[in-house]
Amino acid sequence: GPRLLFRWDKFGKAFGPCFLALNCHFNLPDVMQPLRDKSRASIIGTTAMAFVVVLYLLLAILGGFAFEQVNPLVTLNWSTYTGCGNGW
Repeated sequence: GPRLLFRWDKFGKAFGPCFLALNCHFNLPDVMQPLRDKSRASIIGTTAMAFVVVLYLLLAILGGFAFEQVNPLVTLNWSTYTGCGNGW
């Protein structure tokens, strides 16, 4: 069938990891501290956060097209992996 760009029924599984990843970027004030000209700090911070959001959305869309099924626990995605040749 046709591939959907967004499936609302899977939103709950993706929300937690995306929210955690976005919160990791809230260390931005520590990065801004060394700036000499602090008057541009809000513009730099907003631009950086917007850039991060765009990258995460791009990553999510590409991941949605690349993988048919994704387990909620990331390590389970490799449960059937046997390695190359001799395995692990």
